[in-house]
Amino acid sequence: MKIALLGNGNSIHIRRWAEGLFSKGIEVHLLTCHPIKESYSEGIYLHQLTPLVPIGYILAARRLKKVLKSIQPDLLHAHYVTGYGTLAVLSGFQQLMLSAWGADVYDFPTKSCFHHWLVERNLKNCKAIGSTSHCMLEVVKSISPNLPSIYVTPFGVDTDLFYPHPKSEVTEEQKVRVGTVKLLHNKYGIDTLIRSFALVHDQYRKADMELVIIGNGPEEASLKALVTELGISHLVEFKGYIDNSKVPLALCELDVFVALSRLDSESFGVAAVEANACGLPVVVSDVSGFKEVVVNETTGLIVARDNPQEAAKAIYQLISDTELRTRMGRRGRAHVSEHYSWEASLDRMIYVYKELCNEK
Repeated sequence: MKIALLGNGNSIHIRRWAEGLFSKGIEVHLLTCHPIKESYSEGIYLHQLTPLVPIGYILAARRLKKVLKSIQPDLLHAHYVTGYGTLAVLSGFQQLMLSAWGADVYDFPTKSCFHHWLVERNLKNCKAIGSTSHCMLEVVKSISPNLPSIYVTPFGVDTDLFYPHPKSEVTEEQKVRVGTVKLLHNKYGIDTLIRSFALVHDQYRKADMELVIIGNGPEEASLKALVTELGISHLVEFKGYIDNSKVPLALCELDVFVALSRLDSESFGVAAVEANACGLPVVVSDVSGFKEVVVNETTGLIVARDNPQEAAKAIYQLISDTELRTRMGRRGRAHVSEHYSWEASLDRMIYVYKELCNEK
């Protein structure tokens, strides 16, 4: 089977799909408009397209048509309904699968009638649609009637990489560590996390804890200013960006993982799944993607979005009860292994590919 993947070649998710499919003996061609920053495994074919600026769509579509004619894949799988999805539809390739990622179907269609029309047109001009979660599947279905078949294809987590590593000796002697690994962007609610942490410190007089924020982004300066304003600078550490390969160990240095996203475009709570896989209990907001992957009061605690008081209560409940943290972390690991393992997700995607190719 020969599969052409169309998407941002620098995305960790695109990389994992490409490498995973290649490991299963599938011929993989990656077509991208983004200059590749890190090499892929030898044997994965890379095709550079024209950058996706407005006029670039026309030029990239012409280049894409030529590449597809040359490699003749069994299936073209475009990741993201807009952008690369639009490019895929412009190519006119018939054996096309589009995968929705979140903002492309949650936020983009609401911008204007034209934006809604574009998403609807793209979805209707493919053979099948992929969704990372059941909740996003319902959103896709609401965009238009009579869409092609929709398959749930979650990202999945490699439980051989994300597992409970022993904490370092330094960490073991430190305070209870609450933390997150996220892009520092408004939609991820890092400000709510900081306010929640400050409330735990002030209201519950809990001093034996610290907050670790891993990631960078446009809100970094304002978040640091908020920490100073709340008087908790001595308890908060901004660690900056870390490579994806270091995330498992970084997670395992925490005691409680928190993700308080405020938008439903967080369509698959991969951050919470990775934390659970590492044996951590999680506190998450009630956005759709988290509600789907976290079992409330079993693998973590779900709180109302943009509600620092409720989040503070949940954080305090976990940091003050070692036994509860251990129990939820253990159940979280078991839940991920059963429902969201990378191998199962990869097998699911290959099954979908085979089904679509057999319909040719």
